[in-house]
Parts: sequence; structure tokens; C-alpha cells
Amino acid sequence: MAKSFGDRERELIQGELIEACKQCWSRYGYQKTGIRELAQMANISTGAFYRFFDSKEMLFVATANEYQRELIDIFHTTMAQCPGKQGVATSIKRIVAAMSSMAWLTSMWEEWPVIIRKLPPDFIEEDFRGDVIRIADIIQQYGLTAKRDTESTTQIVDLLLTAVTRQNYLPGDTGESIDFIIDSVIDALFE
Repeated sequence: MAKSFGDRERELIQGELIEACKQCWSRYGYQKTGIRELAQMANISTGAFYRFFDSKEMLFVATANEYQRELIDIFHTTMAQCPGKQGVATSIKRIVAAMSSMAWLTSMWEEWPVIIRKLPPDFIEEDFRGDVIRIADIIQQYGLTAKRDTESTTQIVDLLLTAVTRQNYLPGDTGESIDFIIDSVIDALFE
């Protein structure tokens, strides 16, 4: 008979699985990280793993969402210090700096296309819809005036973040170039 988990125990085990995922992905990458090892690190059976996540890929998404929450906190903290469109640019610069120091996250970029192919077909669309809602909330919360519709603004911001996270593939110090791109895009997106 399968063991049942209480709400608090479920929450703790999910947290342990996410921490295990961060450690394993940083060390081994996505493809070499196995469910057996993740389950052992969380002190559960391999079978019990599937009571928490439908697949290894969904655990990786949950782990990425943990990082996303950290990045959103950076955004809001920066906006409180520096409002308006200049605050948006400064926030994104700080997010990019934080992203480049997250070993787990930077290692993900090469393997993300493999993970995406294994996610449920509607997942990417739902994730993007969540991004659109977050951008709409940010625009309203901080009294920003967008020059484009929210969906287009979201696509541009998502593409901007994706592009600048690839800066390590370019030679030399890219900081000034990244700042120019961010400033230019934010200036084009907001009044």
C-alpha cells in the first residue's frame, strides 16, 4: 500500500526535491540527473517521486519557478527604489546580473530545448500566458505606460532576457553592450 503524505510533509518533500534538483543539475546537468538519485536525496522511494511530480521535467520546471520568484523579488525591490521606466531598465539589469551568477540556471540553457520537447504540449502556451499576466500587473502596479500591447511587450521582454543570458558566448566584456540593449528596448517599450 502506498504511503500517504500529510500536507506539511508534502510541502517539505517537494522543497527537498527542488533542492536536490538544483544540486544535481548544477553537478550533472539535466540528462545525467536521474529520478532515483533525486528521490534518494529527498528520502523517498522512486515510486513516491511521481506522487509529487509527473516527470523529471516538471520537477525542473518547478525548480526554475523557484528561481523565477527570486528574480521577480529583485524586480520589485529595484522598482521600489527606482520607479518608472528607468526602474524597469535597472531591474532587468539586476536580474541579468543575478541570472548570470546562478550556475544551475546558466547550465540550463543548453538543455532547455530537450526539456521543452518533453513537457505537455500546452505547457509553453500556459507559461507565456502567466508571463503576460505578470507584465500586465507590473504595468498597472507601477503606473507604466506601454507603447505596445501587453502580449507583444511580454514577447519582447522574454526575448530580451533570453538573448542577454547568452552573453557568455561572446568574447570580452559584454556589460556595456547588454546595458545598451536593455536601455534601448525599455525606452522603446514604455513612455
